[in-house]
Amino acid sequence: DQESLEEVLAMFRDFIAEHRPRVDLEEVATGEVWYGKEALKRHLCDEIKTVDDTLLNYANNGFDVFEVEYTPPRQGRLQRLLSDLETEEEDNNISWAQKSMRWFVRALASE
Repeated sequence: DQESLEEVLAMFRDFIAEHRPRVDLEEVATGEVWYGKEALKRHLCDEIKTVDDTLLNYANNGFDVFEVEYTPPRQGRLQRLLSDLETEEEDNNISWAQKSMRWFVRALASE
């Protein structure tokens, strides 16, 4: 509701005032987004560097740096069927049953 939204906005403004006192809230609290030099100019960030520079800095300062990779869960046959049907090029001359049969044949052939 509106009251909760205003409460969150007040907490956000208090946080910014405490942790980034140089930020002009009236200038940046507009819903716009700034990147790179524009964000730096508005004191929304402290510096501009690449992710590689940041990771090297952490590693050089004795922090452990790990690689994390997300692997989505494996889809079951039904989910693959539905996914194939959604992503297959639309052809108005091919029925859902024909598309299903194509998928079934491909699934059997891949095993």
